[in-house]
Amino acid sequence: TGMNRHFIFLLILCAMMAGCGQMQARRVGQLDESITAYTQALRWGRYSDADLYQMEKNGTQHRIDEKKLSGIRITDVTIETKQVNPDGTTADVSGEIEYYNTNYATVEKVPFKQRWWYSEKLKHWLVETPLPELK
Repeated sequence: TGMNRHFIFLLILCAMMAGCGQMQARRVGQLDESITAYTQALRWGRYSDADLYQMEKNGTQHRIDEKKLSGIRITDVTIETKQVNPDGTTADVSGEIEYYNTNYATVEKVPFKQRWWYSEKLKHWLVETPLPELK
């Protein structure tokens, strides 16, 4: 009976670990979806949609200043690196934003580093790093 208990314990442990791996894979998929939705909102100038993703863990929400971006058209957002922590609750994302400044007829690029975090309450990924300044 002692052997049976150990065997049952190992089966339960393996099942739990498999479940955790599936949950983390699902979260990483959700992160990719959130990053895509956020960057598409930026590219299409739907800043109020992008604002829905911008929140710090303490609840502070960053709003994009649309007046500052009145002469700016984001043309591309490239994700260069994405590192998710082992428990799947935060991710560091870096990349580059390319934009057209209509006031000066120039194309500019600005690098960015973002910290994304998973909200258990909202069941959603959020970015706590504000949009970099685009001049």
